[in-house]
Amino acid sequence: MGKYLTSFKKRLATARILRPPKVLAREMATKGSWPHRVRTVTEAFPKKFTFFHPVKCPGGALVKRGTWNPRTRTETYTCPDKTKKKFIRSKTPGEFFRRKYGRCSEFAQGLHAALKYMGIKSRMVLAYKPGFDHVWVEAWNPRAKKWIRVDPTMKKGAYGYTWHLGPKARYFKGT
Repeated sequence: MGKYLTSFKKRLATARILRPPKVLAREMATKGSWPHRVRTVTEAFPKKFTFFHPVKCPGGALVKRGTWNPRTRTETYTCPDKTKKKFIRSKTPGEFFRRKYGRCSEFAQGLHAALKYMGIKSRMVLAYKPGFDHVWVEAWNPRAKKWIRVDPTMKKGAYGYTWHLGPKARYFKGT
């Protein structure tokens, strides 16, 4: 559990951008109500970025487990035909926006940074239970006075979607 929490805290610390990334500039400049602005940015993520898991190999085979190299932050997946595919973890939102692919933690870190840049109070949420973890974002709706869950990894950038991970799940929220 400790490695997930440590990684989560590092992502929170680096979730900052100095200017809108080119890939999201139009969506981040959207005018309108708070829900419209948040939804527009969240729904852009699955359209503009690729979710990297499981890995698709030639012939349609899927590989779920790779070999991790912590020194290079790279996972190497070996397909049934012996070809290899590499996945490089992004440390910062800038890296994620340049590479245009990632997993839930990269997606959440990118959305969190984009919302903060737009002046929208947000936080990242890590949910963990044995064998499963997921990271998403919650944005503070000042009018409704509550946190709204937004998940940039879901097909339509789920706005208000609730994850039910069961009684053994542990949640960590950080701003």
